[in-house]
Amino acid sequence: MPDQQIIKRQLPVNFKNEDISIFKKAIDYKIAGNSIEKNAYFVLYNFNLFKTYNKIDFFTKNKMQVSTGKIKLLEIVRLKIIFNEYIFFNHWSLNYFHWFTEVLPKIYHVSTAAKKVISVYIPNWLYKVDFICKSLSLLPNIKICICNKTALFLNAKICDLQVSSGNYNDIFIKQLFDSITPKIKKLSDTKYKGIFIYRKPEEKRSVTNYEAFSAVLNKYDILSVDFSRYSWEEQISYVTGTNLLIGIHGAGLTNMLFMKENSNVLELRRKDDGHNNCYFSLATTLKHKYWYQLCDVDDYSIDTQKNNFHIDVFHFEKILVEIFKK
Repeated sequence: MPDQQIIKRQLPVNFKNEDISIFKKAIDYKIAGNSIEKNAYFVLYNFNLFKTYNKIDFFTKNKMQVSTGKIKLLEIVRLKIIFNEYIFFNHWSLNYFHWFTEVLPKIYHVSTAAKKVISVYIPNWLYKVDFICKSLSLLPNIKICICNKTALFLNAKICDLQVSSGNYNDIFIKQLFDSITPKIKKLSDTKYKGIFIYRKPEEKRSVTNYEAFSAVLNKYDILSVDFSRYSWEEQISYVTGTNLLIGIHGAGLTNMLFMKENSNVLELRRKDDGHNNCYFSLATTLKHKYWYQLCDVDDYSIDTQKNNFHIDVFHFEKILVEIFKK
């Protein structure tokens, strides 16, 4: 691959010209290259503050940036010293979407390219997260090193996927999930006509007219599933048993990663949101058929992530009819 490549995405299956403002910024994107390593003179990485302050402090030869407060001399003396190792995590690493589209591809790429066992330094609180521990166990050539205190990485290797968040290097994504998906413990062979990712009314991004909406789901035998009630393997069993995943913009749509190529993804989106295109981008990267419905929200003065959605059930049913025709 050349040092820089511009990728043009395929538009949604049910794209309308009047919606171009929603997708305009996501149609083209750049990949800087396939090299994801860059060296730093030394990096002070506080594994405890990482969770609280969401910061990593970088120290270079000529410049020092301290973003989490002053470092006491006693703390410097007690540092764990780590030589020539990789740093994979940042303040988004605990997020399900960012873990599977950014962190795990970095670790997989480095571990396979190195052709030897590499060390993955991770705090215990992060390693205890179900989907993190289990997905790491599927990767080849890695050694988990628990580190719960501040560490000084000398000649640190910083991993960068060369694309902005919400964009993807197709090669890294495809190789990773082709490798790990067959290894995930299969808990069920049940097939589903479709899966809707349900969110409780007390949670944000729930459906305000769920009674009318669920009637349409039932009419087409689409199962409504609250992923938060299930283990990671159970969630994957649901999505691998269907070729239609439906959801309001949110991390549950990340599970399209485990569906067969050419599956259908229907995202229920805020009607004025031209910023949150990460699932449109992911669906096209995975060669899924991406469908969308633009929806009203409770309050247009606040973020998409903090809103509840009202679904036009007649429009929704029309989209389902089109999906099942193809």
